[in-house]
Amino acid sequence: MAGTNKLGVYWGVDGISLVEVAKSVPLETAYVSFDELQIGNLTNTVTEDVRLLELLQKAVRNKGFSTTEAYLSLPSRDIIVRWFLIPWLKPHEVQGVVAFEARKYIPFQLEELIYTYYPSTILRGGVKQIGVLFTAIRKDSYKKYVNVLSQSGMNVVYSEPSCMSFLRTLFTKKVLDANQVAAVLTMDQDGGELNIVSDGFVKFIRDFRLSTPQSADNDGGEEVLRAKLYNEVRISFDFFNRQHPETEVSRIISFTSSMNKTLCAGLSDDLGIPVLPVDTVSLLDRAGITDMGAANAFGVALSGSVREVIDLNLSEGDASCAVSAKDEKKTIKIPSFMFPVIAGVFLVFVLGFIWTVTSALLLEKGKKVAALNNSLGKFSDVSLDDIEFKRSAERKVLNAINSLELRSSVTPLVVRVFQLIPNGMWLSTVNVMYVQSDAGSKKNADDSASQDSGKTKSSVNLLLTGKIYLGDGNSEFDAVNRFIMTLRTDAKVAAFLKDIKLTSLKTETLGKNTVTVFSINCQ
Repeated sequence: MAGTNKLGVYWGVDGISLVEVAKSVPLETAYVSFDELQIGNLTNTVTEDVRLLELLQKAVRNKGFSTTEAYLSLPSRDIIVRWFLIPWLKPHEVQGVVAFEARKYIPFQLEELIYTYYPSTILRGGVKQIGVLFTAIRKDSYKKYVNVLSQSGMNVVYSEPSCMSFLRTLFTKKVLDANQVAAVLTMDQDGGELNIVSDGFVKFIRDFRLSTPQSADNDGGEEVLRAKLYNEVRISFDFFNRQHPETEVSRIISFTSSMNKTLCAGLSDDLGIPVLPVDTVSLLDRAGITDMGAANAFGVALSGSVREVIDLNLSEGDASCAVSAKDEKKTIKIPSFMFPVIAGVFLVFVLGFIWTVTSALLLEKGKKVAALNNSLGKFSDVSLDDIEFKRSAERKVLNAINSLELRSSVTPLVVRVFQLIPNGMWLSTVNVMYVQSDAGSKKNADDSASQDSGKTKSSVNLLLTGKIYLGDGNSEFDAVNRFIMTLRTDAKVAAFLKDIKLTSLKTETLGKNTVTVFSINCQ
């Protein structure tokens, strides 16, 4: 039993709440009040540190908690929560963009923080975007909490913002529905906090200050406080609607102390939104528990088991991506007596599959044989010996043809032209033509053998087209001119060609670069 238990811890303004949970049920609760230390929150002196450790150790010992694996719910005053949009990206690209964008929205250096984030797909105006919930805490503040709990004998294995802990409690107790957009209002003696939640996480947080009813007598009493509260809620809704114009709050969950309960009595009529009041006793099903922090301690102990709520684990370290429990695959347990049945079904399936595939292959083979016989026509009945004899005779003829040497006097010329091409230049086409001196007709170079063997004298014409890229247009033009001069002065080229001239020179775009295109006529 102890192996499945979790110890939830909430570090509040007035004290530390501890709740041991097993199977979503609170077993034992404890509370350490800071009033006994006469301090505000974290200890400032060695004496106070020692005293706090003693009180925590005593609370754990007296309640007989069966585990020291602590799940820490961190107070909102030390948590930074931001919500922003980034363009649609591939998953491996999100982290770098989140770090870049987060620097715009936080007042600290990113290196000073422990943070986690949760990306979710948002569709606005038909365009896919990524909504990012960014959550962080200063490293020095986090270490103070963890060090105190560690020295008192607890091992912090998980930590998250208290707003997420309370949200998990509301889902567990069926106060919230996964499809709802709800505002969660928590109140104490001095002020309150409004969280707006949807899709399993908090998208908006705003805290505000109010005077207590006792101190408000000179300011107009309870009516003035009620007006202040309603105004703060309206302002919060206005801020939220600017960030999320497509989302509308449909419900308010009011979690208040008994002192401030009457302030929320007319909130529903004022805003036109249903308001559901809740308290610790109804949420935890434990009479006598009035500590609001116990609801947070209970909720953080349920981390990983409530599919509707995102687990924002700050204990995982810097720049971790949060995981939604509803995105994880469920493990299905199969009873042992089902294995023989499954094996039998699987065997039948395999045999049926083999029979189906074999039949299909045989049918396909028959079709191919019939098609081959049809294509052979009258030769389908010819013996293999006759076919092999004819094949051998035809191969001898083909080998004799392939052994013929095709010679051309123009080959050395073309080779020499390619040898003279400078760096950065390449030829696109080389058109070789023979010109008969008596008739002036032109034939392709493939007819060179017949030209050489004929009595009619012929000459060679070359049409060269190509491109050059040196990164500078003037240099490219000069290189083309130098290539023409090289052709004119080369002895091997001059033996065939007497008139070499530039017929075309222009620029064109090739990919992202501009190249020079030329055409040279050689006669």
